[in-house]
Amino acid sequence: MRRQIGAIFVLGVRSALRSRLVMALFVLLIFITSGIKGDGTAAGELRMQLTWTLGTAFAVLSAASLWIGCSTLAADIETGRHTGTAVSPVPPAFVWIGRWLAIVTVNVLLLAFVMVLLFIKLRTGAFTAGETAVSRLLEIDPQSIEQMALNDYNSAAEQGLIPPGISGEEVLELILKDLRTSYISVDPEVWVAWHFMLEKGDSLQPVRLKFSFVSPLGASGGVEGYCEVRNEEEEVVAQLALGEDDIGSVELYIPAGELGDDASAFTVVFQNTADPETGTGVLVHHMESVKAYVPSGGMALNMLKCWFALSAMFALLAAIGVTCGSMFSFPVAAFVSTAIVCVLLLGQGSSFEEGMEAKTVHGAHENKTPTLLTEALNKTSGKIYSTVNALMEPYTEVKALDRLGDSIAIDMRLVGKCVFWTAIVQPFIFGAFGSYVLRRREFVFK
Repeated sequence: MRRQIGAIFVLGVRSALRSRLVMALFVLLIFITSGIKGDGTAAGELRMQLTWTLGTAFAVLSAASLWIGCSTLAADIETGRHTGTAVSPVPPAFVWIGRWLAIVTVNVLLLAFVMVLLFIKLRTGAFTAGETAVSRLLEIDPQSIEQMALNDYNSAAEQGLIPPGISGEEVLELILKDLRTSYISVDPEVWVAWHFMLEKGDSLQPVRLKFSFVSPLGASGGVEGYCEVRNEEEEVVAQLALGEDDIGSVELYIPAGELGDDASAFTVVFQNTADPETGTGVLVHHMESVKAYVPSGGMALNMLKCWFALSAMFALLAAIGVTCGSMFSFPVAAFVSTAIVCVLLLGQGSSFEEGMEAKTVHGAHENKTPTLLTEALNKTSGKIYSTVNALMEPYTEVKALDRLGDSIAIDMRLVGKCVFWTAIVQPFIFGAFGSYVLRRREFVFK
């Protein structure tokens, strides 16, 4: 088994290295690495190099993984170079695995080449150790958000604001979703809190806080209030007064050890101290307004994690391409595989869900009752959307390029999950189907 797969793998790699396409990709990647520049600032330059350079290289290599995968079997079958597995000692599954591994290996090595060039470029540049330092983003305690939603629900229930015909669970879920996705107004003399969790040893590290807000004056003025940090005993360990010159965001630093030696949580509080009669509310977001960071590793380790996550996507794209190439001729395989990738891309995020909600609200305002066909199409679309989101979630939740560009540590647990599902499980599902179809297609060609 290993010898058979290894022989096909070696032939595939050797063929790729001899092709003009790989040489063209090699030259193009060198040009991409050296051609993209920043905005003149150290932070802008670093982000442009890490996100735009790697993002462009990733897009080019993703297209290569997909379309080379389409051509690797389709071209051999069409030109007669493919030996039928019915008369060959090599099973179709081994053929598929060998071709797939060869494509993934070449593209992964090309991506590693880009990352090494980029790392050398950044190390030899004018960046200080502080500018390339990596921080880990602390998590907001999910139970605090759930408790806040429960308090809002109980308050609405006491005031009789919950409409009839809607279950309590549905109302609670809507409140929870609103807290996670919407801004709230902090009126004068009102305060709001964010609760963060600490891992073991985090309390002995310095903590950097960034508090973002939307002033009632927009970009022309600040806010009146204060932002403070409290430890588990509700003692104030850091405080910052906000005034007219604080526009959009402020940063607050907590020295190492100030939260306590074995602290497992802390709270960030913002209070609007504007005049109740003349002041207005300040907009904040429960999930996005406060970000807390602790030092964690270096840029090299973060780039390695990013490489694993991006390589996992190459594996999936190559699997889609090789499977389509074993089913169709190259032009058809390229079209079908590209359509599949477009569905995967369009199904990510919340744009589809938001569109469906807007459509439902618009129909309700116009008192339109949806037809059976419309309801069936909506349900089918919703199923496709949820399925695509579930398939892509192991990759999208890593946020590899975004976190790398923001100098935020990539979670290794999420990377491991991404590699397992995106680079192993899903490709082998495509491989099982592609191997089955390959044998049937050989009979058709005969």
